[in-house]
Order: sequence, then C-alpha cells, then structure tokens
Amino acid sequence: MLSQQPTTLQNGSWPTNTHVQLADDSDDEQALASTLVQALQNNEDDLDDEFLGEKALSMQNTQDNLQARLQAAAQPLDFSAPLEVRFASYDNYCSLFHFILNSEGPVELELPTDVIDEFIYQFNSFCIYRNRVARKGHSKEEIQSLRDNPQTWGCYSVLNFPPLVPHVGYFSIIGLLRVHCLLGDFTLALQTLDDIELSKKAVFARNFHKQNAQFDSITKKNDQMYALLAMCVALSPTRLDDTILTAMREKYGDQFAKLQRGGPESLPVFEKLFLVACPKFISPIPPDWDNPAVNVDPSQHQLQIFMADMKNAMVLGPIIKSYLKLYTTVDLSKLAAFLDVDKEELRNHLLVFKQRSRQTRWVEGGLVEGEIVNTSDIDFALKGDLIQVSEAKVGRKLVEWYLKNLIRTYQ
Repeated sequence: MLSQQPTTLQNGSWPTNTHVQLADDSDDEQALASTLVQALQNNEDDLDDEFLGEKALSMQNTQDNLQARLQAAAQPLDFSAPLEVRFASYDNYCSLFHFILNSEGPVELELPTDVIDEFIYQFNSFCIYRNRVARKGHSKEEIQSLRDNPQTWGCYSVLNFPPLVPHVGYFSIIGLLRVHCLLGDFTLALQTLDDIELSKKAVFARNFHKQNAQFDSITKKNDQMYALLAMCVALSPTRLDDTILTAMREKYGDQFAKLQRGGPESLPVFEKLFLVACPKFISPIPPDWDNPAVNVDPSQHQLQIFMADMKNAMVLGPIIKSYLKLYTTVDLSKLAAFLDVDKEELRNHLLVFKQRSRQTRWVEGGLVEGEIVNTSDIDFALKGDLIQVSEAKVGRKLVEWYLKNLIRTYQ
C-alpha cells in the first residue's frame, strides 16, 4: 500500500517545481474557459440570427395573411347572408382591428378605405336583422343563437374603432359620424367633426371626394339632402343660394310650399320627407327577447319623436306669426280670442315660438358652439299681457346678386 508523504515547505514557500505546475494548470484552465465562452457566444449569435430570421419571416407571413383578410373584409356582404356568416365576419373584423390597435409600432398594411364602409354597413344590417327577428319572430334556433351572443356586433364594440384614426384618418372619422347618426345621437355626431376643416379649400374636401370609392353613391343622395333642406328652411327660414333654391323647388316644389304655409296639412309632408331623408336607424341595445311586443322599429320611434315636435311647431306657430305681423302691440287676451285658445295656453305657445326663433349659428370652434341669433323675420317681447312686436327683415345683398347674375350673363 502506497503512502502519501506530506509536502513540506522550504523557507516558508512551495517548492519551485510545484509552483510551475500550478501556473501551467491555471493557464490551461483560462484558455479552456475562453474557448468555451467564445464557442457559446458564436452559438448564441447563430441562434439569434436564426431566430430573427424566423421571426421576420413569420411577421411577413402574418402581414401577408392580414392583407389578404383585409381585402376579403372589404368585399360587400349580402344583406340576406345567414347568421353564421355574420358572426364569422364580426370575428374577422375584431381580430383585424385588434392586431392593428395593439401593435407596438406602425403596421405596414395597405388598409382599404372600403373596410370602414363595409364594417358599418354590416353593423347596420345586422342590427336591423336582429330587431326584425325579435319583433316578428323566426326560427327558435336563430332566436336562441342571437340570445346567446348579445355582444356580437354590439354598439360598444363597434364604437371602439376610433383609435384607427391614425391609420385611415378622415375615413374613420366619417365612419364614426355615420354610426352616431344611425344611433340617433346627432349632437355627438357633430362633435365628431370638430377636428375637421369643413371648407371648400380644405384638404379633407378634396381628398375624401377623390379617394372614397363610395363617392358615386353619395352623389345619389342629393334628393335626400334637398328633402332635409326643405324641412330645415320651413322650420328656420333663411335665404338660400339661388341655384340651390331652384334645384330644391324643382324636386320638392309643392311639398315645400305646404311646409312653408304650415298648419295641420303640413304634417303629412313632414312625415313623408323625413322617411325619405332619414338613415336606417338602429337601436343601441339588444332587443327584449322575452317581450317581443315592446321592441319597436327604431326608424318609427325617431319619426314619432320628430312628428311630436313638428305638431308643436307647425300647427299654431305659422298662424301666430301671421297675426303678429299685423300689429306692433297687441294684448294677449285679444290674440287668444282670435286664435280661440286659452290665454295661458297662448302664452306657452308664444314662448315656444320665440325659443324656436333663437338658433345657434356656428362661427368657429366646435360645430355645436356658436352665437345665438334670431332666425325669424319678426321678433316680439312679452311684458305682462302686452305683446310688443318688431319686424326684422334681412335686406338682400343687391351687390352680390348683381355680380352673380352678371357673371351668368357673360357665361
């Protein structure tokens, strides 16, 4: 059996040959460690390059796939499409918008502007379809499927796409405007346009008309615009451009005359023109499946609200105005006797008439802001039971009229 002799120190140090041996071992270990580190680094670089390449390829494939899905989403969906197709289309839009909105940086995609139009169209058609199913009743399978998916094409989720503005700009803002109009929130619809310059020379007016593929269909809405204009002028008389006035009278001449005369005979005209010009209103909430009778047509609901307002404005309003034009001062009881109404009831009608003659005229800033002006050609004040009337005719700008007709003559 071999025995190991302890190593002895010479002059308090290790023997010379032992020191040399340790130094050599240390150098070898350092060289080996450096070689291993270098090998690992080279391996990691190769893995990183391979990973980045695979990631770039994956991202490219993802973008190509998304681009194809965007083109597919821009294709019109048939109004009579089955419920399963509508659900699948909604899921497709959600995944597309989710990818765009949650990307860390700009997404290099060519986003078709038709996507926004088609998205809103499908939302509108689905809400109309769902409301019709709830009111008239269809197969139990459809009702159960709609009941189980109350958030599909929901109002809240559709209104969440405004963050797409940096990607599609004006088209997304106009899309949001359309959604608010469909929901009947006209004040919020106007506020949506606060950041858009609405002038003939604005970039929006030029680019939107040039780039929007739906411009041809927009031009077909002239009849609806003239119907709206006829009702607006009847409710708040104002001077129109001669060209616009002529075109409106050519289309709605007889109806416009009845609207201006007012009275009960004007109400059916208001109802007809409203149904011609109004959008296809939708309800912001799902229908009540347990009580189908309480589900109303949103368009009819908006019509009832509008006509209730028109009855207050057009039945006694024009008659009161015609009498006020005959006087500078008149007693409230005397005017009430002419109209065959109670004195206090007439006072309420006078206050309503005066309030309606005060309108907000936009000058600058937000579209719902402006200065209060009198839009009627007469004004009056109530002091107790005495009505004081003043006529405020707006003089025609003869210089502008002369120059305009002079240019037409030379053309």
